[in-house]
Amino acid sequence: MKRKILVGMVILLAAVFMAQTAPARDNALKHRALRAKWWKIPKVAGELQLSQEQTKAIEAIFNANRKKFVDMTAEVKKAAIDLDLLMQAETYQPEQVAAAIDRLYAKQAVAKKAQLLMLLQIRDQLSADQREKLRGLRAQLRQKRMAARKAGARRAR
Repeated sequence: MKRKILVGMVILLAAVFMAQTAPARDNALKHRALRAKWWKIPKVAGELQLSQEQTKAIEAIFNANRKKFVDMTAEVKKAAIDLDLLMQAETYQPEQVAAAIDRLYAKQAVAKKAQLLMLLQIRDQLSADQREKLRGLRAQLRQKRMAARKAGARRAR
């Protein structure tokens, strides 16, 4: 009995968490897509002094992984739908829900691993100086975003 209550609470918390983070996750994906090809932004490429060979190599790495990322994103979405359907059911089997949670997080882990491995391949195309400049540009962008959020929060008051 206690186990069923505990599993039910975990499922409820997971549902609330997923519902709250879905819009933020969707917005993050949109922003990530916009800045995915940072090497094609003239200001960034100029600041890093990327050569044409580097740009072509980075583009080739990105393109080699694109279809794989589409497939992995679809697999994650399908696993999330499966979990959602189980959680919305009038009655449920805790073991099935737990297995669906495991499948969802396993698919997310596979996708994240592939993304990080691709980023390492891209990183290998840059010199140490270029990597440092890129970190600086990202830090500046992060600061601008934080300042914009704070300004928006002040206006909302």
